Amino acid sequence: ITLNHIYNNSIGIYQHWGSNNIHNNTIDNSSDDGIQLRYSNNNVIEHNDITNNSRYGVWLWGSRNNTLSENNITSNDDGVYARPDSYAPEDNRIIDNEFSENTNGITFWEESINSTIRGNYFTNNSDYGIWIRDKSTNNLIEDNEMYGDATGIYIQQSNGCQIVRNLINGSESRGIHLFEANRTIVEENEVFNVGGFIHDKAILIRDLCTYNIIKKNSVYDNNYGIVLEGQSTGYPKHNMIS
Repeated sequence: ITLNHIYNNSIGIYQHWGSNNIHNNTIDNSSDDGIQLRYSNNNVIEHNDITNNSRYGVWLWGSRNNTLSENNITSNDDGVYARPDSYAPEDNRIIDNEFSENTNGITFWEESINSTIRGNYFTNNSDYGIWIRDKSTNNLIEDNEMYGDATGIYIQQSNGCQIVRNLINGSESRGIHLFEANRTIVEENEVFNVGGFIHDKAILIRDLCTYNIIKKNSVYDNNYGIVLEGQSTGYPKHNMIS
């Protein structure tokens, strides 16, 4: 599917049980999703402009082993959204894309597994650049650049993620936020100039977070650098900061 301008539809491209190459299209102004893959594996989505869709730029719905690369994903609710439906979204690769002015750049909503987010460029996403949540496990977030998102990377109630060599500059509230996250590795990131609110935190480890490793990061020019914060429901423990 190539060289199309797909606009003013409910869903721009919908695929159910398929494996195809979607490239060099412009997909905009959908009232729902730009691209929706359901139970669809081994697709390649590359070199597309996916803009101004009311819900998700790309929805990976119970879809596995897909590659999204070198797309411009702008002004959607979520740029890329993954969620299970009978099958977990698993082994997906999101590489070398640009995410700007979405509500969230990338959201792994629930039970997203073994996926890679690498080499992407995030700017001015109004809530989160990357949001990993609800029992999503063993995802790799590496070598991304993030500028001016409200929060750069948020790991919520998920385990075994690796956050490595990301540059996070100018987040309004949080650079990296772990909430009830376990066995996360946060290593060799550069987090700076986090500002906009009085309690801004470059790296926040909050509530019952256990066995996380925070090491070899450069954290500077922020209000708070690294913060461990307990709540009535739990507190961080057995974490290593070195």
